[in-house]
Amino acid sequence: MIKNIIIIVLISTLAIVGLTYLVAPKPESNEQKKEIALDIRYLPNQYKIIGDDKIYSKVEIFNKKENYIIVGNHESLAVLNDLNTYIKTDKNIIVVANISSLPLVLKKFAIEPTLEKFVDGRDIKMVSDSSGEIIHSLAFTDQSPISYTLYKINKGGVIEKLFRGNVKAGALDGKMSEEEKKEALSPIIQYLK
Repeated sequence: MIKNIIIIVLISTLAIVGLTYLVAPKPESNEQKKEIALDIRYLPNQYKIIGDDKIYSKVEIFNKKENYIIVGNHESLAVLNDLNTYIKTDKNIIVVANISSLPLVLKKFAIEPTLEKFVDGRDIKMVSDSSGEIIHSLAFTDQSPISYTLYKINKGGVIEKLFRGNVKAGALDGKMSEEEKKEALSPIIQYLK
């Protein structure tokens, strides 16, 4: 009798495991993730440029023939801030400060005032992405504090990821020389010439 119960339990367990395996959805592969279409239609409709109280529409922000988006994280923002000292261009460059993963108190009282100091007297526009809308629409998942990613908005609104780069750790604390900053930004400079 106990032998029969054990056999029934084992067969039932195998049947449940087998059915679960057969009907469970297949996990997304990296191949599928790469095929996500990036398009200007998926970007938010309104933007607030740091240092400016006005709310801008998507059409006002991306208003030139050549539009570029650079998403920067913590340390990389300190280096991206100096981009206009290394290159003069008529291309439209929007730097997105990826601060969506930070706590609300830190965003409001520490990061946003620092970002306002970054843009003071600069030609490049910086947008704070505290809600994460922009990075989600770009399928951006890199939260490394030293990384940045360059995107180009092509004709027809298709967004192309051009380059992902890194800056030296400690850039925010001034631990990068001017030469190291220029070297870290050189791939972006090549695209924006």
